[in-house]
Amino acid sequence: MKTFVFDVDGTLSFDGQTIAAEILASIQALVERGHRIIFASARPIRDLMPIIPGFKHAQLIGANGALVAQNGRVEVVAPIQTADFHRLRGVIAQANLDYVVDGRWNYAARVTPMHPLAQRIDPAHLAQRVSLAEITTAVKVVLLGLPTRQAADLSRTLAARKGLAVVSYAGEGNLDITAQNIKKPRPWSTWA
Repeated sequence: MKTFVFDVDGTLSFDGQTIAAEILASIQALVERGHRIIFASARPIRDLMPIIPGFKHAQLIGANGALVAQNGRVEVVAPIQTADFHRLRGVIAQANLDYVVDGRWNYAARVTPMHPLAQRIDPAHLAQRVSLAEITTAVKVVLLGLPTRQAADLSRTLAARKGLAVVSYAGEGNLDITAQNIKKPRPWSTWA
């Protein structure tokens, strides 16, 4: 048995919503040959599941490695530390930022319907959209639509906090924030 780890966006899916039937059939053929399949994504688990129909019991790595799932059981591997999350909520409030904050399953969001990410948040309606105050354990925070200078300043300020990892995508104006040292794929021999 071999293990195959597949990134989703930009590797299996090119529109962010579907995976071509031929690709899904090839992955299914690997399963039928007894191989282990793992899907990894920057998406949280709830947003990963709808794009991989037929593989809901596969091993999943979500939120850039902060979440893992096996047989539908979702576990938080590395939450954002409480003090760092309080700081992030303060930054969001003070600068009146648009955001998506993912908990283990539910999420809080303020995002314009026209933002490209808006259609990818909980597309199958598997979770509840809750207030930011109701998220007690955050695994990923995405700050949206920041002007270039504000994104650079916030990225430097937040990256200086030893508990946070900040990824900025050029041209998007978004900052993806997770706990420090979170990377996909992540070894998980203790939960396999």
